Amino acid sequence: MRIVITRRSALDYRDGVNIFIFALADALIAIGHEVTVLATRVGDPERIAQLFDMRRMPELVEIHGGRTRLSYEGLTTGWLTHGARTIKRLQPDLVINNGALPFAVDGHSCNLAHDLGWATPRRFDRVRRLYKRYAYGRCDEIVALCDEVRNGLADELGTRPDRIRTIPPCVDLPAYQAARLERREDAILHTGTAGYKNPAETVRAFALLDRPSSRLYVEGAITADLSRQVSALPAARRARIDLLGELSAAHLRGLLGSVRVASFPSRYGVPTASATVVEAIASGTPIVGSPLLSRDVLRGDSGNGMTCRDEVDLRAAYGQLLTNDDEWSAMSNTALSMSTLFSADAVARSYLSLLEPRES
Repeated sequence: MRIVITRRSALDYRDGVNIFIFALADALIAIGHEVTVLATRVGDPERIAQLFDMRRMPELVEIHGGRTRLSYEGLTTGWLTHGARTIKRLQPDLVINNGALPFAVDGHSCNLAHDLGWATPRRFDRVRRLYKRYAYGRCDEIVALCDEVRNGLADELGTRPDRIRTIPPCVDLPAYQAARLERREDAILHTGTAGYKNPAETVRAFALLDRPSSRLYVEGAITADLSRQVSALPAARRARIDLLGELSAAHLRGLLGSVRVASFPSRYGVPTASATVVEAIASGTPIVGSPLLSRDVLRGDSGNGMTCRDEVDLRAAYGQLLTNDDEWSAMSNTALSMSTLFSADAVARSYLSLLEPRES
């Protein structure tokens, strides 16, 4: 079977969408399908192989063509022309769009919502809703990564939530290892330094933590704002924070499985399930995160982590998980028991099931 996956962004950087795309592509290829990933920019394939630790690389195709200043969610005139022609040329059996393409395609098509995007100014709300209703109406299936996104999207589209399927994000589960408690470092890891990942709040919370033995690792591009924030801290606090830059998949997975806490004070429009959070689940690492993480990935109240509303809550949660071995072990075990839900093999089968006729 020929499968096309689209993304209206670049492929050569590590975020939840690209983690999902490459894990899913690898699993589909392993089953025996042909997979092509179309993107606005491919970038360096060797860098992609390192960032995502690829065992099986899909065909990567860059969508060239005109751009427009009135771009919405990465849609350009190149996608409307060259993108549509490329998909037609490939004659796919299944097309998985990360986001909604505003045109129909040959083959069974699925428009996938990772989140609801960022709110537009109020005067553009009507236009935004009209666009979404048109674009999501051009496909055979609508999929959301979690129930909160499904419900929010159903409201925007004016449809029933049960008309939208929920299929979770995925990772290459066997690639993650969870160290035992006695081998874990007294450390916290924050992954991602884009604004919505909110690394500043993790740094502020860690600066409030009175534990000279603990360290904070921040993975991702080292921004000027982040550097200034860390540089302004007292020397003793500053010495316990490591800005790591962007790591390879193998290095990051090793770190995720060896720290005691993963910090995700992320900000989204509605609670969202990101593959970056799933990586911590696959590593058996308890999560401390914002209320804008879906309950599909962060189950508070003795689940796999703790929900926190500000840096004061974060600091308290860090202290608890760094010192309470029994609570840490219970949350780690819950995370590992959840991890099979996000197996790339299982999620690949869910997407292939979209080709099966629905029961009436």
